[in-house]
Amino acid sequence: MSTVSRSADIAELILISDSPIDEGLMRVVRQLWGEGTTDADVVFDFNRRWCKWPCRVPCEGDQSRRLTFHIYSCVGFLVQRRQIIDRIHQLGCNLELCVNLSRPLEEFSLAASAMKQLSDLRIQLSFHPH
Repeated sequence: MSTVSRSADIAELILISDSPIDEGLMRVVRQLWGEGTTDADVVFDFNRRWCKWPCRVPCEGDQSRRLTFHIYSCVGFLVQRRQIIDRIHQLGCNLELCVNLSRPLEEFSLAASAMKQLSDLRIQLSFHPH
């Protein structure tokens, strides 16, 4: 088993809050971490109103390098943690799945079911140049 973001460094989860992120909220956030993620992986902005961490999801072999499969794996990971995501929303925070692209996007597709699952979870999907 490999880990998608370790091999491809593609996706991060971003938590956005109206108030500073305290230890109580971080206890909830830690439940969204994938394999091998630690406090050292979390980056905060200067006033602790947002933080981000790698979205590390298990994946077999070379699939970890395919953008479409990677996003599909992240969506599946998040769907399995729906109760945690609902709790984060109840606490007044938003989540974003940020996909970092190191080269121009030439070919990409995302199934309607994956887009619906992200929508149902109220998680924004964004693409950023890396």
